[in-house]
Amino acid sequence: MFSFSSIFGSTSLALRCSLSSMPFPILYKNMKDTHNPEKSVVPFLDKHDIFSILSYSVCTFIYAKNINSDSLFVIITYAFVSLLYFIYLNMFLYIISMKRYMLLVTLSIVSIAYVFLYVSQIIIVIMCLLLCLINCIRPIKSNRDMLLKVNIEEISLANLLSENVISFFWIIYGTINQLYSFTLCNCIFFMIDITGMISYSYGKGGLKEDNCAIRLLKKIYRIKEEPLVDNLKEKILKNEEI
Repeated sequence: MFSFSSIFGSTSLALRCSLSSMPFPILYKNMKDTHNPEKSVVPFLDKHDIFSILSYSVCTFIYAKNINSDSLFVIITYAFVSLLYFIYLNMFLYIISMKRYMLLVTLSIVSIAYVFLYVSQIIIVIMCLLLCLINCIRPIKSNRDMLLKVNIEEISLANLLSENVISFFWIIYGTINQLYSFTLCNCIFFMIDITGMISYSYGKGGLKEDNCAIRLLKKIYRIKEEPLVDNLKEKILKNEEI
């Protein structure tokens, strides 16, 4: 019978595994069309993203496996995500015509992961936090673009909502089961996800310029407000002066 924390853990597991599986059809199609000059790799996923997500997933899996708490759902989730992104990395290398590196990369990642199984837990915790911050770089840039009203069309509201739910549920699950480092990482992700929702609403016109949350976020992201110039001639003169 499921416990209270299991409800949150199983929901996060299902959502995370579903979201992580979404790039597979596109990468697989690109592998089949590898000789097509117009092929396009997943626009929201490059080799740096794949490697950083893979690294975080492996570290989180090892962290959960080593800790003396109920972390079954975290172990299953990040074992699956690690394997999936390991496959993605090899698919990506195949697509960009770097097939000769696939075996080398595979052996390197497996060897490093094996060594990390015997590394001190405090080092794993530090690595998890560091990789968490690295994985925040792309969503932070995306949030800044949305505040600038750039590339809003590429953002999926469903994905944003799912990321919010996943992070929030993992926080509850981690707190109940005393997975403190994991909980801290998800608190960071949750704050970034909330920022993303606010930025998305602003980019779509749901929030106005004078909203206090928008003003605060623009200060945090160091976005300077351009003075409104109604007269076209004044705009031209202003640009010439600059």
